[in-house]
Amino acid sequence: MESENQGELEIAVPEKLVGEKIPIGSIVSNLAHPFDHTNFNILITTYAHFTPPLMVVTEKNYGVKYNNLSGELEDNDSYKCLYYSTINGSFESNWFKRREIKLISNNLTASSNEYKIIPWKI
Repeated sequence: MESENQGELEIAVPEKLVGEKIPIGSIVSNLAHPFDHTNFNILITTYAHFTPPLMVVTEKNYGVKYNNLSGELEDNDSYKCLYYSTINGSFESNWFKRREIKLISNNLTASSNEYKIIPWKI
C-alpha cells in the first residue's frame, strides 16, 4: 500500500493483535516496579539500581492454554523484552512469563475497523 508521503509505508495489523493484553511494542516491567498502567504520578527517589527497568516487548511466544493433567486454564505465554541495564551500561533482552511482568503502557489502541493502519518510515 503506497502512502502520500515518500518513504513511508502503511502496515495493516489484524484487530486480534490490537486487542491482546500485552501486544508487541508495549512497555512493561516486573511486578516490583511502582508504576502501573493507571498510575504514573509516582516519584521514584531511590537509587536507580534498586528500581526494576522499564522494558519493551519485542517478541511473544504463545504457550499451552490448558494444563495437561488437571485441564485447568493456564497462561504460559512468554515475552521477550528489551531493556537498558544500568549495571552493564548496555541494552539486554530476556524472556519473561506473563505472571512475572505487568503492563505499564500499551502503544496500540483498539479500533472498530478490522485492521488498524500504522505508518512506518523507511
